[in-house]
Amino acid sequence: MDQTKAPLDGTALIIDDDPAERTLFSFVLEEQGLHVTTAEHGEEGLRLAARLRPDLIMLDIVMPDVDGFEVCRRLHAHATLSEMYGSW
Repeated sequence: MDQTKAPLDGTALIIDDDPAERTLFSFVLEEQGLHVTTAEHGEEGLRLAARLRPDLIMLDIVMPDVDGFEVCRRLHAHATLSEMYGSW
């Protein structure tokens, strides 16, 4: 049986204030075939999410400007994005 997995096809957004974490997660996701965009803080991540509509969002919880819980609330409240990411 062939254990080779097909690469993923899609986009990911990583929102994290730690540059080492962004680099690590970017590397792992790009190795799986995803196109990755990163944001250094919550506000930037929200703008990128609205513009790019990524298939996956990886989100740090503890950030200095807008924490991850608030980013989730705003994604859910955003008319277009709430359809895409559903309700939690």
